[in-house]
Amino acid sequence: MQNEWRMPKPNMGDVVLFSTDRVTFSNPCIGWVIKPPGDSTIQILTFTPTNGWIERPSVHHFNDPALTSENGWESLGVWDFTDTTKAALKHQPRASEVRSVARETAAK
Repeated sequence: MQNEWRMPKPNMGDVVLFSTDRVTFSNPCIGWVIKPPGDSTIQILTFTPTNGWIERPSVHHFNDPALTSENGWESLGVWDFTDTTKAALKHQPRASEVRSVARETAAK
């Protein structure tokens, strides 16, 4: 059976968190999505006061089950949405709900 997990899709320009710790996501720093997301990774521009600006290519989501110590991807770091974005996404209607409302409105 194929892996059914899908990476959540941020938009280019979204603020995200980045961590080099794929296990506990400790000490995250702020970053921005700088290219359209791929199927399983995003490209982030991070900033920290000590390291300045760093471009982070091929970053997997923190919950990606494909991350294992055998593939080497863990050295690229992981990302997650900020708490603010997570809260906003909870209140965002799903696409199927939006289509349903649009059909009801068009039928009137």
